[in-house]
Amino acid sequence: MSSISSSEFSRLFTEYRPRLVALANSYVHDTLVAEDIVADVFTKYWDRREIPQSQPQNSPQMYLYTMVRNRCLNYLRDRAARQRIVDARLKADLAILESEEPAWVSSGEIERELSRYLDGIPAARREIFCASRFDGLSHREIALKYGYTPRKIRREIGRVLEDIKRIVENNG
Repeated sequence: MSSISSSEFSRLFTEYRPRLVALANSYVHDTLVAEDIVADVFTKYWDRREIPQSQPQNSPQMYLYTMVRNRCLNYLRDRAARQRIVDARLKADLAILESEEPAWVSSGEIERELSRYLDGIPAARREIFCASRFDGLSHREIALKYGYTPRKIRREIGRVLEDIKRIVENNG
């Protein structure tokens, strides 16, 4: 990439920013994240305008598209890693809840609390949680059954598990 003037950079930014945001959004499915990625790419592009590259870029547009694609891949990998950690924590919390049997469980108090809780949450959240925990359906199967995204399924189950954890802690 050879050095570019501020007017050339401005033209590139004006012309390609909307396309690059759309491209990034097609990968990350979050407009704000897509805009941040594109802003970072243009910042990096401007910062490197004077640095000679090992392979000259004939097309600044292709360079920008490649940078956006790579940033999206990095973002998605990081997000997947964070989600695995969250899922592992939720599984561990659930395993603890399933394995521990405090004295008040035998009295039926937890069943009453959970029943009241499940009756009070939105129907969609209740259906998702029950399909997962009582019917044994996978996140994908639940998503197909109810027409939600797997991400929404994970989020709703996570909310219920967090609430259940609080109920158990308050009654323990």
